[in-house]
Amino acid sequence: RLVAMVFAGVRWLRFLSLCCANRSNAGVARAERTLALKIFETTPADCPTVAGRHESPKPVEASRRMAGWRDLASGDLNRYRCSGRSQMKYLGGVLLAIGVAATGCGAETQATPPEAPQAPSPTTRPGNERTVANSANAPKPAPECAKEKTRCGEACVDLLNDADNCGTCGSACPVGCSSGKCRTVVELLLGGAHACARMSDGAVFCWGSNTYGQLGHERGDQCGTGRCSSTAYAVAGLTDAVQLALGDSHTCARTGEGKVKCWGRNRQGALGYDPSSKCTQGTGAVASTFGCEKAPREVPGLTGVAEIAAGDDHTCARLTSGTVKCWGSNGFGQLGEAPSGSCAVPADHPGSPPVSCNPSPSVVVGISDVIQIDMGSTHSCAVLKGGSVKCWGQNLHGTLGFAPIKCGRDLECTPTPTLVPGVSGAIDVSVGNGTVCARAQDGTVSCWGGNVNGTAGASPRPGCQGPSDAKCFLKPTKVRGIQGARGLSVGAQHACALLADSSVNCWGANASGQLGNPTNETCQQSVPCSSTPVKLLGIGSADQVRAGGLFTCAISSGDAKCWGSNLFGELGDGSRDKRTGPVSIAWGR
Repeated sequence: RLVAMVFAGVRWLRFLSLCCANRSNAGVARAERTLALKIFETTPADCPTVAGRHESPKPVEASRRMAGWRDLASGDLNRYRCSGRSQMKYLGGVLLAIGVAATGCGAETQATPPEAPQAPSPTTRPGNERTVANSANAPKPAPECAKEKTRCGEACVDLLNDADNCGTCGSACPVGCSSGKCRTVVELLLGGAHACARMSDGAVFCWGSNTYGQLGHERGDQCGTGRCSSTAYAVAGLTDAVQLALGDSHTCARTGEGKVKCWGRNRQGALGYDPSSKCTQGTGAVASTFGCEKAPREVPGLTGVAEIAAGDDHTCARLTSGTVKCWGSNGFGQLGEAPSGSCAVPADHPGSPPVSCNPSPSVVVGISDVIQIDMGSTHSCAVLKGGSVKCWGQNLHGTLGFAPIKCGRDLECTPTPTLVPGVSGAIDVSVGNGTVCARAQDGTVSCWGGNVNGTAGASPRPGCQGPSDAKCFLKPTKVRGIQGARGLSVGAQHACALLADSSVNCWGANASGQLGNPTNETCQQSVPCSSTPVKLLGIGSADQVRAGGLFTCAISSGDAKCWGSNLFGELGDGSRDKRTGPVSIAWGR
């Protein structure tokens, strides 16, 4: 009878618990706690098993509580064999717990009024009115984003243009995002103290000196009155560039339609059109005012352009027909025509004597079948089909590859394109301030002209007409140590080559650290230099290298890095501190 009573009490308690599960979880929990306490309180010391498992009337963990339930439900009463008096106390505790459980459940049921029927909500499963989640405590759904935006975390972003979430959430792009793809640098060009990068989407970013508006924007001013920017920003309104050309203080871009747009300084017509504004360089008695343009404008009457190049104040274009047109300054015949006072109104100093220039693109006579061009400060060169090279313009230190001759006003120049002796198999030519280098099909590089600081790749030596300290080469000379070159660039007084293994070697002046490698050699006026190529440190693999005024830049893995002089922020790293090693560009947004 005792056993039957215990089993009956357990079954009743389980039945009540199941009945109350959907009505009052709190009541069942209170009944369980009451049952455990009463069992523990009535368990005598002469029941070692029970007393050993439940040593105090404190709440016990779930696993231990459930073990006790299983013992009772399975009828394993051998573990609870005690004296008759203890069994009576144990049974009393069970029956008391049953009563408390029933009372608790009933109290909770009475305290909760019946709810009116409700239509199923998003948190209710169809066919089951039991609530899956408590909507009052559930987090509120984030507001929907606009149609053109996607939610990434707590923000709504434009995946087509967001640099931190390009194409997909969390995909960050160092150079920016365009059409859902990370933008990369595909071309890099340097001027006297500014630089521009053409992006994979046709956009153009510029940084450095901005005295004449050559950056195409007026953002990130670090020099006062918009004179420079040490951060790269996009040129406004230019989205379809396929090639760039930078002069000393002007910039041009070739578009996909074969046209040319230019901006910046327009001294003597370098932009190919009359500028709409004036810019001033310097202050007080040394101030100079020039025509300038701060936004890209199309060069009129110029179509079918396959390539462009720029010098200090002149610009040239190679047409798809293989001919060349030039415009701008012509003081040394760099346009391919004899110097003359052809500019009726000088573009620099009003009231000054007429200067030789031509602001309209004109065909260079005596040259055809051109496959590549480049411009220096006051001279021009072209590679012809078959690998020969012709140059014209100023020839002060043998820049044209032969002995200087006089032309107009006692100047050393040759306005007619003339074949450079000793050059064959050339595939491209690069022209600096007074030095010219050509890269041949076999990967060798030959240079001629000015070699004051070893720019021609050999030890400086006298032997040219001109100033008493002039050092130059009248004939093309191979640069020692350069083999397998696949890229070439000549700057103001230094040059660099990109080799077959993607490493970069530079030579020439190194006063500003533009070689990217410390050198112990000194050249003219104790200027640090290297007359032999030294390997660039800090970039193991480059895709392109460019030499500028007193600085150098390279493309590596779709990004750009620069080193050298930084007086006008031309390194683009957000500072104006000189760097002797490559630093990353700070891309503005």
